[in-house]
Amino acid sequence: MHLIYGGLGKTLVKFLVGEEHSQMEYNVHKTHSNLISERLLKIKPPYFMTRLPQTISLHSTWKTSEHKSWFLYYSLPILKDLISDMYFRHLSTIVAAVQLLNSEAVSKADRKIAGALIVKFVEYFEDLYGREYMTLSLHL
Repeated sequence: MHLIYGGLGKTLVKFLVGEEHSQMEYNVHKTHSNLISERLLKIKPPYFMTRLPQTISLHSTWKTSEHKSWFLYYSLPILKDLISDMYFRHLSTIVAAVQLLNSEAVSKADRKIAGALIVKFVEYFEDLYGREYMTLSLHL
């Protein structure tokens, strides 16, 4: 949980919507942070989510469970029309892989598909975000 949601998930939030990466082409902080927060605050999560969504400006203080909710449930619908298609498809590959592996029952076919999605995600990561972010955590 901490490696994916508190590690990779947190990193992707910083890249795509965090102020610290606002000068990068992939980041939409300057143009869409208010809209992202509006969309987050309108969400009425189901009973199994332990925390209500908070504004995106507070992402650095989110607990791992909040990063999990963002990663698995909120990120794709909220960012669909806000980030470029290339980055959206890249994010979608890792979200789909983790959702498959997070299922109640994971078949051999699911593991194979998830594995291929993870390999694809890592292959494109350097081109999209830079070599300096190709860390051991990403490969794990």
